[in-house]
Amino acid sequence: MEVDKLIIEDWSKTTLGYYLGEVERVGEDVATSFYNQSDLSRVKNCELMIIGINPGAGCLLSNSDFLYRGNPCFQGLSDKEIIYEMSQKYDKDKKRYGWDLWKKIHKMLSYAGKGELLEKLDRFVLTNMIFFGTDKENQIPKGVNKEKCAEQTIELISILQPKVVLLLGSQSRKLFDRVSENKLEVLVPNSMYHCMSGKSHVLAIKHTAYYYSSIEMELIGKTIGYILDHSEEIINKECIYASYIKEDIICFEESRMANQPKRKAKMDSTRIIELIITSPYFQLTQIEKENYSLSKNLMIRITKTGNGYLAIRHKNYDVQYPNSKYDFTERYRNILMEKGWNCDTPVWLSKKLIKDYGRKDDEIVTKIVSEINDIVELVHKDN
Repeated sequence: MEVDKLIIEDWSKTTLGYYLGEVERVGEDVATSFYNQSDLSRVKNCELMIIGINPGAGCLLSNSDFLYRGNPCFQGLSDKEIIYEMSQKYDKDKKRYGWDLWKKIHKMLSYAGKGELLEKLDRFVLTNMIFFGTDKENQIPKGVNKEKCAEQTIELISILQPKVVLLLGSQSRKLFDRVSENKLEVLVPNSMYHCMSGKSHVLAIKHTAYYYSSIEMELIGKTIGYILDHSEEIINKECIYASYIKEDIICFEESRMANQPKRKAKMDSTRIIELIITSPYFQLTQIEKENYSLSKNLMIRITKTGNGYLAIRHKNYDVQYPNSKYDFTERYRNILMEKGWNCDTPVWLSKKLIKDYGRKDDEIVTKIVSEINDIVELVHKDN
């Protein structure tokens, strides 16, 4: 659809009035820098609109030209020069340069043969849900009415009527959901959301500042390409899974599962203790709940408290354990320390966590029973 420049100019003036009102309402805490990214005067037939949460840097700007004419750093540059600024990889000193956002989305689109879309300023628009510029998104003043700001951007979508709106990041997605009549629904789990906004297909993905695997970039790029080619049709999860993208979705899901860190199973200390005390090799006599006799003078506690631990002390201990008054204390402690026991405690002669014996239940039980028998043999020599 050919863009009506007069309607866009009216939008920029109305939006300027709203933002100036926010500055006056909120006061000095609000940034007075607000601008759109793309030069809307160059847009003829918008196919793709890319929306982040807000501009990433601020300077003192409060002129409607920057809502209509776009990012001030591009003022005076030709289309070719702007694309060069966004796309170049290194500057003359071999330092990274350009816009990672542009590069990643261009690469995504290239998987669908649509990369040239980002090389034509009359075919795509880069903008934000909120036009106040800050170094970080969490610096947007709390007093700003984000929903009302976002409504100005929703209005711009309705004016430009792009085939695809690409929301970047969870903040943009959540804010869009709060102000839009249609709510985003999962299109591809763990990757994309989708809904309609007027005649435009809205696709929400994580921000390009985050890591993307080549598999996910290809999936997103092909999905955007599919929607661009079928923009007049109903798009939902079922039709995407029935399209040629299905194999890419399967590949992405398999890759994601393969790269997920293995979740360590939570140790069941109750079960482990039950296995210990029922082992045929566990020969200690129970004194009272959780306490077992090691020798005439010593006992060991085997408890699930605090995820499980073993602890040794004299049977006739005081509340504050005066280790020095008992025979063989230092000798026992030195030997237990060599076995990984913690002797830096005023209550116990020594203490050791159940989890320190291994990862698997059988391994833990075997090691604990064996070590208890070694300790029994040691203390019986001294008793």
